[in-house]
Amino acid sequence: MDESKGADRAGEAGTDDAGTEDSGLAGRASPGDVAVDRLRSRAARTAATAYTATYGHPTSHAGFAGLGEEGRRRWALRPRTAVVALVVVLLLAAGVVLLRSPAGGVTAVVPIDATPAGGPATEPDAESAALAGADATTGGGTAERAAAGGGGESAESGAEGAPSGGVVVHVVGQVAAPGLVTVAADARVADALEAAGGATAEADLAALNLARTVTDGEQIVVPRPGEAVPTAGPAAPAAGATAGGAVDLNAADATALDALPGIGPVLAERIVAWRDENGPFTTVDELGEVSGIGPAVLADVRDLVRV
Repeated sequence: MDESKGADRAGEAGTDDAGTEDSGLAGRASPGDVAVDRLRSRAARTAATAYTATYGHPTSHAGFAGLGEEGRRRWALRPRTAVVALVVVLLLAAGVVLLRSPAGGVTAVVPIDATPAGGPATEPDAESAALAGADATTGGGTAERAAAGGGGESAESGAEGAPSGGVVVHVVGQVAAPGLVTVAADARVADALEAAGGATAEADLAALNLARTVTDGEQIVVPRPGEAVPTAGPAAPAAGATAGGAVDLNAADATALDALPGIGPVLAERIVAWRDENGPFTTVDELGEVSGIGPAVLADVRDLVRV
């Protein structure tokens, strides 16, 4: 009964509203159009009234409960989503900063020397310094020791008169190539003649002992038939050398000094120059005052020289 009364009241209210609308439309439309609109409005109101009476108002259903609250929460972000969004924004900002930074802003890093300035020398440096000091103590620098070393090789060759294991003899007379030849230490006269190119057709080989062992520094004369052959003997000592083999430091020339072990041509000239500048040697030890002659070289020649 209450719903029927409510529907009747709604219908009366709708009739009054329709009358008002119809009166408004009547002034603007023809009577036929007004009648059609009026019928449509009445039919719509009747259907709405019947639906409301049967099912209730459309917004009162359970499905629409809390619709306003969900609408208010639609744009709220979850914490995890907010964190991800913040990280993405920071990464984009960092990328923009890197792209906009100038290329010349990068500074090369220079490694710092592990050894501080003025610090203690490392073990290799100390060892090198010790070696350098030892070399300086001997009285000769690196260059001078190198020169002395070269002179030593020449001196050894000169002392023997030939390269290691050989002797030098002078072959003259009836041979194809007279001159100095180098042969083995145990070579014979025949080997020396062969080294000189061989005897010529005019040579009197019967006058020679071809089987005799040659000695360093000797001269071999190959005569013609009838020529006298000089007796072969040991080579004459160099100027300044005595029969005993000791070299007089005050009388020997550069050639004789060059024959001493460890001296060589450079130091030999320095010995002669020191003697000319300072006068005769008074002791063998004064030889150590010559530039380039250290204790080692002096010990090698001490027994081979005299004053």
